[in-house]
Amino acid sequence: FTADRTVLIVAHRLTTFQHADRILVLDRPEEDGAATICEVGTHAELMASDTRYRRLYLRQAATMTSAPGGL
Repeated sequence: FTADRTVLIVAHRLTTFQHADRILVLDRPEEDGAATICEVGTHAELMASDTRYRRLYLRQAATMTSAPGGL
């Protein structure tokens, strides 16, 4: 389906990105409002250290598993 293609996915549900070849995490500083890339890696790479992605993913996973219907 996506062989030899670049696909840009924008989503709030971070489980969407688990199988992506590369994840770019954007951050929007309050002072100027411009989004910047703050982290790049695979899901495994970003989960292996203390990254913004990991903290957001774990927070969202905890919220989703406690919600009706789960992940």
